[in-house]
Amino acid sequence: MASALTAAGVTGAIGGDILTGYGAAKVFNGTTWIDLGADVGSIISQISDSTESSTANGITVDVTTSDGVVTAVGVSADDLVVDSISASTANFGDLTASTATFTATSVSANSLTINGSTVEQIADTRIASIPASTATSTATGITVSVTTQGGSVTAVSVDATSFGNVMHFKGVVTELPSESNVAGDIVVIGAAEQGETLPPGLVAGQEYIYTSTGWELIGDQNTYALNAYSSTASVYAGATSLSGALDAAGAAIDGLTASVSALKAKTDAYVGGTSTSADQGVEVSVAIDASTMAPSVTTTVTPATLFADLDASVTSNEQAGLTVGVTQVDGVVTGVTAELVWLDASGAAIA
Repeated sequence: MASALTAAGVTGAIGGDILTGYGAAKVFNGTTWIDLGADVGSIISQISDSTESSTANGITVDVTTSDGVVTAVGVSADDLVVDSISASTANFGDLTASTATFTATSVSANSLTINGSTVEQIADTRIASIPASTATSTATGITVSVTTQGGSVTAVSVDATSFGNVMHFKGVVTELPSESNVAGDIVVIGAAEQGETLPPGLVAGQEYIYTSTGWELIGDQNTYALNAYSSTASVYAGATSLSGALDAAGAAIDGLTASVSALKAKTDAYVGGTSTSADQGVEVSVAIDASTMAPSVTTTVTPATLFADLDASVTSNEQAGLTVGVTQVDGVVTGVTAELVWLDASGAAIA
């Protein structure tokens, strides 16, 4: 391409360089500047052959020109230094890198050595260099600490000192201790010394446990079932303990079972039935179901039979001078008569 430099300022020109801006255009033939106003062929013939080389980052490029035309280009990389390589696929016969960063989604190799060490050796070295680390966690009064180093657990410790006093019997006392108590302490109230009394609310045989809010009653030996059993039921006569009461109850149940079995034998033999009775037009029928023993009653009334004997004929002459007669058949009035009677002066009927 044409240079913008003036003839006086040009340095390092090579054959084929063209200069404009100072009269006729000029071309450098490798030795001197020649005006292009002359015959082109003559000008080209005056351009000497030349080869120029340039090296950068281990790559050398050689460019050879002849009669102003590039006739050869050579590239060599004997001392190649590459800042980055990017390729979808690549084959390396011998690749040496002092410092390299690789990003790959898939690597396959029969043997991969980096800086003289296999991947397994590198991994073992890196794992072994993992420093010691301890993690601690506490829950419900228990503290667990785990120490790891070089990818392995090297120590585990458990601190459960807060559970050392979960249940601690402090002894038999005549009053509840007021000092040096911790949660889980247990005491039993004993009998007062002769001539003394226990503090209000305390009874010999009671059991107390100390909590975060103070002493709490949890039991009383005086109401222990085996030592305090009593009953007025006849079946438990003479039983003074729970075990004795259970024995008496068992015996009573055995006797009851025998009675129930006998009763069941009788009821199982019963097949049920029906009984009917009738009188004066009223009939009653009683039936008992053989499987459920449930009774049912049916009553039937026959009016004609019920009132068959209710026939009557009566008269009344309570009213002076008047006789009334009433006739009834099967309980139904069938006739009523009234007859006037003549009376004499004394009120007696005249025949």
